[in-house]
Amino acid sequence: MRKGQVSVEYTVLLGLFLFVLLGVIIFAYSQYKNLENEIYVLEGQTAAQKICASIDHISRFDKGTVQHIEVYLPPNYNPEKSFLKDNVINLRVADSDLNCVSQIPIDGQPPSSYGKTRLILERTDRGVVIR
Repeated sequence: MRKGQVSVEYTVLLGLFLFVLLGVIIFAYSQYKNLENEIYVLEGQTAAQKICASIDHISRFDKGTVQHIEVYLPPNYNPEKSFLKDNVINLRVADSDLNCVSQIPIDGQPPSSYGKTRLILERTDRGVVIR
């Protein structure tokens, strides 16, 4: 064998190894991003359920009752596509609509930003107002 032939074979082998390694890295990164989105959706679902549970709790009291709650909304929460209508809370996280149904009508606006958010729930004659 000549030195040039060994060098070419080594270079081809190294290139093949790097190509396989790049494929593994791309696959691992895509799995990581999918898992991250799933975690964000679960965090958003937890927030929606906590809001509904608090609304259902405050609905048992007289009008004028106020409750403060703190919820965490993930970074890919979309307040523009989230809404409160009748007795449904819809929070948009990533590409998922997370719905929760309360026992009484809800009025107000959904949280306006992601992160830890403090909400004020007030019992009225017509249901609960979220501020």
